[in-house]
Amino acid sequence: MLEQVAGPADIFSPGAWLLLPGELQRHDFAHLIALRRRLGLRLVAVFYDLLGTLPPDDPRVKDPEAADIPSSEFILRHAALVLSISAFSAAALTAHARARGTAMPPLSVIRLGHRIGPAAADAPAVDGLVPGGYVLTVGDVTARKNHRLLVDLWATLAGERGGRVLPLVIAGRIGHDGAPLVAAVKADPAAAAVIRFLSNVDDAALRWLYANCRFTVFPSVSEGFGLPVVESLAVGKACIASNATAIPEASQGAALHLDPNDAAGWTAAVTRLLDDDPALARAEAAIAEKFHLVAWDDTAADVLDAADAARAA
Repeated sequence: MLEQVAGPADIFSPGAWLLLPGELQRHDFAHLIALRRRLGLRLVAVFYDLLGTLPPDDPRVKDPEAADIPSSEFILRHAALVLSISAFSAAALTAHARARGTAMPPLSVIRLGHRIGPAAADAPAVDGLVPGGYVLTVGDVTARKNHRLLVDLWATLAGERGGRVLPLVIAGRIGHDGAPLVAAVKADPAAAAVIRFLSNVDDAALRWLYANCRFTVFPSVSEGFGLPVVESLAVGKACIASNATAIPEASQGAALHLDPNDAAGWTAAVTRLLDDDPALARAEAAIAEKFHLVAWDDTAADVLDAADAARAA
């Protein structure tokens, strides 16, 4: 039988500040609420995006004991400090608090690091891919990421070019609502020949994929930041990205931004970077002019500065 060596009261001093840097899961909420009330903990929550909220008529809206609530609602009720990863997300949470009639906790926008490091010189090629011989998109395969636009685009190009088009590599976990799209691609020999899904890619493989792609694409319709865009730019790879939500903010204007619903515009932009080497070179040169790298040390500094200011107040 294991003996409990220490409990929360032994670890946290009264009124301690507890940083919650990851995306919050509902099974933690009741425990965090209890710790906050019993030990006077002050919760510092990193806020990513306003993807889930309660309907105004949901009884949990007025129930202070409710723990089975979206993370956005939990943060509004229980955080002593909110650290938002973008100004867009900060504004979205503030607007939601105003609509709820809820007091907004102290809030700071922090810079999000995006250095993933260079690919190892001796790293093997991923899945038989050829350097410079594929286009990459990174992100979980789920409806919000808008992979359907890319699948339709590549299928059209393959049909027009007799299958002679650089393959699209989709690196990301396959979500429940993305499984039918993956199944449809794999069931179509023509589409499967030019579209590859890579799930659960490790860090070394991801670095290789970024370093060796021709360019990247990211047509998501909703993001609190858009990390794959800045990871692409951080290694000097041109990115055609959505102009929705926080994505232009994240890219610092160094990506090529398009409406995620403009299929014709995406087709023209992808075709240009596939076929026009000078156009690709110009897009890469713009990255060097506009994009400033943010290290994870910068993120840590922002977090500590915000926490110190909140504690002083």
